[in-house]
Amino acid sequence: MIAKTGYFLIAVLQLLILGACSATEANIIGEWKLQSVTYADGSVNNLDDGNQVIIHENEIIEQIKGHGRRSYPYTRKGLVLMLEPAGEQVEWQILKAEANAMEILTPIGTYNLHRIQ
Repeated sequence: MIAKTGYFLIAVLQLLILGACSATEANIIGEWKLQSVTYADGSVNNLDDGNQVIIHENEIIEQIKGHGRRSYPYTRKGLVLMLEPAGEQVEWQILKAEANAMEILTPIGTYNLHRIQ
């Protein structure tokens, strides 16, 4: 009985570790629709169509209505994206990364994204 319990606990721990690793290594490359931004005070700005974030291997493009299209080189270390706009360093942290949905904490707020392609 003790051996079975031990094997069960090991299996559960492996699943937890694999889940954490998959978020770290999730494929974020592609086009993402920016659905909403949640600000630090908890308020939410639901966005219209046409707002998106396009993530390439070494570049992120934000296309925001009324603000235009901005491109930033970036590097990725696990769940952290380091953007380098105009020689600065800005950190984006991936909070959730699934096949078709992602949440990224940015200095502006938390981006709620849904995959387009």
